[in-house]
Amino acid sequence: MKIRIEGQTIRFRLSHSDVHTLEHTGQIDAELYVPSLLQFTIQKGRLNVYYNQNQMVVSLPEDWLTSWTENEKVGFEFDHDFKRGPADTAFYSLNVIVEKDYPCAHTKEGKALFGKPQKMN
Repeated sequence: MKIRIEGQTIRFRLSHSDVHTLEHTGQIDAELYVPSLLQFTIQKGRLNVYYNQNQMVVSLPEDWLTSWTENEKVGFEFDHDFKRGPADTAFYSLNVIVEKDYPCAHTKEGKALFGKPQKMN
């Protein structure tokens, strides 16, 4: 799983094996130790995003993931509105993108990626 953050957008790029695992087991994880653990989880569930003690969990509906490994769907994108804390009255929006990872010029050897699509869905 590759993770890119730019402004209020977080993009998850999943390899073929990531998509297969998510589709069949219902969850994939990525961990980063800096100096404490940051964990990112994508799982099947009701469309949602939450953050709890250094873990961000993105839940995607099961019907979105059914046969995703084999179909032409590139990915999913949605906005999630949240407050920074209980006393905060303002809402903020996080743009979440979860997509298949396609080859690029600097792809590592031996990594299973999807073939490059002709167009984005």
